[in-house]
Amino acid sequence: ITMSESTTDTLAAALKETLQRTGTLNSIRAQMRSTILKCMSQSLPVVAKTRSLSTPTSPTPPIENVLINELITNYLLFNGYNQTLSVFTAETSQHPMSCGRDVFDRSVSGNDNGNVVLGEAFIRAELGLNSMSPLAILYEILEAMKERKKDMTYEGGDD
Repeated sequence: ITMSESTTDTLAAALKETLQRTGTLNSIRAQMRSTILKCMSQSLPVVAKTRSLSTPTSPTPPIENVLINELITNYLLFNGYNQTLSVFTAETSQHPMSCGRDVFDRSVSGNDNGNVVLGEAFIRAELGLNSMSPLAILYEILEAMKERKKDMTYEGGDD
């Protein structure tokens, strides 16, 4: 190894360490994955259709898929999984992560891609959840299930 290669290796290691420490490396990797998925879905339409990768000509997904995708998006936003969210939104053609939680304040409507957007307020109302809760919807569902189980156990003990 020459002095030049040694310096380059040291510089590369220091740069990688800095990018990891600041969280930038994960962001770069997520952006690369997102871009690769977009390229694959555009250049391989047959694969995209068989693997359900979103393309501009993809049919509108069933409402169940839209609901599940929005629950996952809500969960990822709540937990700050921004890199995962950027790849997920690119792959599913969901709303962009930069919109944040405000995206969910809309009721059933369409997004820029023409896909159905249910909205957090709509989902919470339909499921009978607290509309003012700061928790992600999936956490609210789990809490409601725990309460229901507790109520059922309590009622069963009175017999």
